[in-house]
Amino acid sequence: MDADCAKRVTGKSMRSTIIICAATLDAQLEKLIKNILLQEKNTDGDIFEGGNAILSTFSSKITFAYYLGLISEHERKTLDCIRKIRNKAAHEISILSGSVSDSINNMCLNLELPQGMYIPIELFTGKFKTWINSNSEHFDIYCRSQGYKIDLSKEDKKIISNIVERVYGYRCSIAHAKGDVEEYIAIPNISRKIIAAEIPLVKYLAYEVIKNCSEI
Repeated sequence: MDADCAKRVTGKSMRSTIIICAATLDAQLEKLIKNILLQEKNTDGDIFEGGNAILSTFSSKITFAYYLGLISEHERKTLDCIRKIRNKAAHEISILSGSVSDSINNMCLNLELPQGMYIPIELFTGKFKTWINSNSEHFDIYCRSQGYKIDLSKEDKKIISNIVERVYGYRCSIAHAKGDVEEYIAIPNISRKIIAAEIPLVKYLAYEVIKNCSEI
């Protein structure tokens, strides 16, 4: 749970907490989808807002994100389970007082967090700062660059956001490059030297993900 969501649910009933957390996930999923869409002024109205919009519901966003490859099968099932819990919490008359029924408790038992999937932000950022400060070249490239700068002086959540924006930005420069269509050759809009400088960062992140999400 991010810090903003945590503040919104502090002191709330369990029923309110369920609805707020589900709404937060809905909003984050919408943000994820928007990252790959054309940025036009009518995007929200045409796709996300209004009864006729194709992605106006949590359910439609989950399905769309899955078939675009933005979320895994496990994430799809987990989000769908949360959606069903949200719906039950919002509409079940017996829990209007704020308490949670046994049926919702039983639905929550279907939620499963894979071993090692959750890494506390403060733990990750602490190790990341140590890694990046141990090499002056890395610090110069990733923390002093003009584009996608990683500011280690910011709070942990902002550092994570900087890292995500940097990796995603350079990824897009390759994935969305236009080359010879028939031969499917990508021509990045930045130099080979700049892309090569990102390899140590990506290798470090990949290693940490594999290490923390693997089972012995």
